[in-house]
Amino acid sequence: MSRYEYNKRWRIKNPLARNVQRQRYYHKHSSGPKGGDDWTLKDEQIILDPNRPCDVILSQNLGRSVRAIQIKRSRIKNKTFDNADDSPVN
Repeated sequence: MSRYEYNKRWRIKNPLARNVQRQRYYHKHSSGPKGGDDWTLKDEQIILDPNRPCDVILSQNLGRSVRAIQIKRSRIKNKTFDNADDSPVN
């Protein structure tokens, strides 16, 4: 059995343990509450830069949690993707 198959089976059998590990990881790398400050254009450019450091280092530099950075990056990419679609919606 390959490592991939083993991990896949483990994730299916242990969904709660996996969530606990994920929460522990995010809590470990959170830099404290930011308070919902607005994202600056510079912050957005940094998190979208292809040569950016990993999210943990970005978290420390920007003073935001890893989760906040990942969510913001996802929202920016989805927004860009939605705006690029010029086809009519029926």
